[in-house]
Amino acid sequence: MRVSQAPMDRLHRSLDLVGCSVFLCDADGIIVDHRTSENERADYEAAGLANGADWSESVQGTNGIGTCVAEARPVSIFRDQHFRSENIEMSCAGAPVFDERGALAAVLDVSSCRGGVGAALARLVGRAVEDAARQIEADHFEDYYADARIVRGRGDGSSGAVLFAVDADDLLIGATRAARRAYRLGPELEAGAIAAADVLGDADRRGGGREGAERRELRRAIARAQGNMSEAARLLGVSRATLYRRARKLGLSV
Repeated sequence: MRVSQAPMDRLHRSLDLVGCSVFLCDADGIIVDHRTSENERADYEAAGLANGADWSESVQGTNGIGTCVAEARPVSIFRDQHFRSENIEMSCAGAPVFDERGALAAVLDVSSCRGGVGAALARLVGRAVEDAARQIEADHFEDYYADARIVRGRGDGSSGAVLFAVDADDLLIGATRAARRAYRLGPELEAGAIAAADVLGDADRRGGGREGAERRELRRAIARAQGNMSEAARLLGVSRATLYRRARKLGLSV
C-alpha cells in the first residue's frame, strides 16, 4: 500500500483528463485503494468501483481486475468484452503486481466510465498501467530487501524488473518474478544456497578460491581508505608491512 501511492498518483494525473480512474486491488480482486476525480466519483461508485468492492471473475465475470487475477497477466477489456451487461459501457485495463517471492500480490487497474474511450486509447492506457505496476513491483522488492544489495540482471524487463537481492556474503536471498524466470531459479533460492556470482555469470571474472577472496577484500579496504595504506591496514587489522606484502603477492598496484 505504501509503495504504491506515488505510482498511482502519477498514473492518475496522466489519465485523469481522459476520464480514467486508478484502482489498486488485492490478490482476490477486492478494491483496496483508488484515485478518482471528485466530479466523477459518483459514476464510479454507481458502477461498483469503490473500496471494498469485489471484482473477482466469480462475481463479475470477465473484467480488467478479475481476469487479471485469474490469468496473472496484463489484460485489457474493452466495453462489450465485459461479461455482465451492466459493465459494457466501461473500458478497463489491469496489470498484475508480484511480490518478493514471485507470487501475485495485487492488481493495478485503470477504468473509464466514459463511452468515448476508443480502442487505440485503451491500448495506450493498458501500456501505462503495465509500466506503473512494474514500478510498484520493483519499489516493493527494493523496500522489502532494504538491507541487501539490489543487482539488476540481464533482460529487457518486458515482463517486470529483473532484480536480485544479495546479502553481505554474496549469496542470493531474493529475486523478482521476472528474474526467477529469466535465470530459471527454483526453490533453492529461498534456502539461501546460491552464490550470486554463479547466477550472474561473473564467477570467473571475480576469481575463485581463497586468493581471489583475499584480493577483493584488500581492494575494498584500499578503496575505503582512499589509497591510504596505513588506514587500509588498520581497517583490515594487520600491519602496514603485512598489507604491502600480501598486496604484492596478489598483484595489486600500491
